[in-house]
Amino acid sequence: MTKRILIVGKSGLLGTKLHERLVNKYRVGGVSKSGAGMNNRELDITEQDAVETFFDTYSFDVVIHVAANTDVDFCEHNQTEAWETNVEGTKNLVLECKKRGIKFCYLSSDYIFSGANPPYEADANPDPVNYYGMTKLEGERIIREELHDFVIIRPGKLYGYTPDFGCDPFTSWVRNSLSEDSTVRVDDSIVKYPTLIDDVSRFVEAAIESDWTGLFNFSGPDSTTKYEWARSIAANYGFDSSRVEAKTADPYADRPQDVRYVSTDFGIDPHGVETGIEVMYKQEYCSFRPIYRMDIAEEFQGQSSGEIRKRLGAVLAREDDIEPDVVVPIPKSGIYPAIGYAEEIGSPLEFALSKQQLRKRTLYDESIDRINVLEEKMRAIKSLIENKTVAVVDEAVLSGKTLRTVIPILGAASKIHVRISSPPVTQTCPAYMHPENSNIFVDDLDIDSESNDIESAIAAELNVSSVKYVDRDSYLLEMGVEGDDICSFCFHS
Repeated sequence: MTKRILIVGKSGLLGTKLHERLVNKYRVGGVSKSGAGMNNRELDITEQDAVETFFDTYSFDVVIHVAANTDVDFCEHNQTEAWETNVEGTKNLVLECKKRGIKFCYLSSDYIFSGANPPYEADANPDPVNYYGMTKLEGERIIREELHDFVIIRPGKLYGYTPDFGCDPFTSWVRNSLSEDSTVRVDDSIVKYPTLIDDVSRFVEAAIESDWTGLFNFSGPDSTTKYEWARSIAANYGFDSSRVEAKTADPYADRPQDVRYVSTDFGIDPHGVETGIEVMYKQEYCSFRPIYRMDIAEEFQGQSSGEIRKRLGAVLAREDDIEPDVVVPIPKSGIYPAIGYAEEIGSPLEFALSKQQLRKRTLYDESIDRINVLEEKMRAIKSLIENKTVAVVDEAVLSGKTLRTVIPILGAASKIHVRISSPPVTQTCPAYMHPENSNIFVDDLDIDSESNDIESAIAAELNVSSVKYVDRDSYLLEMGVEGDDICSFCFHS
């Protein structure tokens, strides 16, 4: 049975990344205080009755708790509010998980240590130097006292990018300041260990899959100050790093000096600062994202994703030499490129493929359900395709699973031509923009490097009349960008 996972704090930076990573493998729902975003319910974890009612309504196998007040100076100045959120809120969740036997995954902090005596083992004695660290440590104490099936992860300073949230606050502040021609002055005395949210998400996923329990110290491998870190951000995003100046911090609340962890092999190789920033850049400027990870109304380079997809379908038609009787989109991903293709080539658009309608859910994301429906419930409307030449259109091919499912269903057609409104995907994304469990279709085929060889090999594998992709240059042109301004690593060039 597919595990049911609740992300508490889903609308934040780490919460959105966790959802992005887990949603294609598990049933994932989320809550936050605001309730903002898709598949995210409003829940104030400081209200015990509300938390109890919520858990009476929904069932979970794992709860991932990432919600917290993480503003260190605010916590020092507003201790009652910090305690309510970071301690009482955590306690309310823990007690509900205890009653129901739910695994509890808690994102703590390296701030439970003073940083005076590195390196730190997971069982080292905590000695926080500020109130925020005290609240996170108290959360740990409650978990260890009340639960047996728990994972406590103490990451370093989190950073990263998600399409919903954008960049982490520090990276955003550095970039925004430099873009306004301001000088950035940051601390050069306190040592940080920046930890990419993608790596933390990989760690959480491994903990769930392997059923880990206990305390885990986990951070990026590089020691750096905010000054050095800001200079790396400036250089990687095309700014003059000399406009970053060093200063000595004088914060309201004390900070740990150097929380270096004892190196432990968890089977996850975390990114250093330079490679982590590179991952962020590739994610933000990913040429695959507008057709795969964006809602049709979201904008990329001033254009809606739906508009881009439709134009790419038209480009595909202009480069084509077939005369299909009907154009059939793969639901739902192929609809917009199929509209553009059909309008340009002058053939009727027919919605000849049908999926079973999923029952509406109030919490869980439906992605995993869509995968199951694709495998089991896709059907063709025979009267729309029988004895006809069909152009079946989709926006991209990763594993080829969709096409392998759909082509036999269209068996009543006299000819099937597969049309894809993006270039061939020939490499797995190093920045985690592809689903982690997706194999690349072309890896399983005996093909040369030329695009037409890829098309011929896929056509033979699928037993269809032809396969055609949009070439990379035409694709990037429709995106409105130059090749060097956007990442197209995964696409065949």
